[in-house]
Amino acid sequence: MISSIARTLYRSRPSWAGECFMVAYRLTLMAHEQGLDVTLVHGQPKFRGEHQRFEGRVYRPGMRFDHAWVETPEGVWDLTVGDVALPRELYYSLGRLDDAHTKKYSWEAAVKLVCREEHYGPW
Repeated sequence: MISSIARTLYRSRPSWAGECFMVAYRLTLMAHEQGLDVTLVHGQPKFRGEHQRFEGRVYRPGMRFDHAWVETPEGVWDLTVGDVALPRELYYSLGRLDDAHTKKYSWEAAVKLVCREEHYGPW
C-alpha cells in the first residue's frame, strides 16, 4: 500500500531534490491517513559523490549532511532519489548511517514539531 502512495507523491513533481524534509513529512502523513505504520527519520548520511555545489551548499566526499526519509516494514523510502524502497541495511550502508546519526519520529511527534518549529526539519 505504501508503494502506491509513494509513487503517486514521487510523480507529483519533476524532482524532489532539496526537498527531503518536506516530502518525507508528506509521505509520513499520507501513509498514516491510510492506517500504515511508518517512521519519519532525520539523519546525517555521508556524501558519496564528487565535490559539488547544490542550493548554495558545498558538498565534499565523506562529509555528513542533513537528510530525511521514511522507514516502513518494506524498507526505506527516500523520494529524493526514487519511488522504490531500499532494504534498511543497504540504505544505511550506502549512507554510512548508524543510530548515532539518526533521529526517529512518529507521525504524531512530527506534526507537533512542524507546528512548533514552523518548518519540516531538521529538528
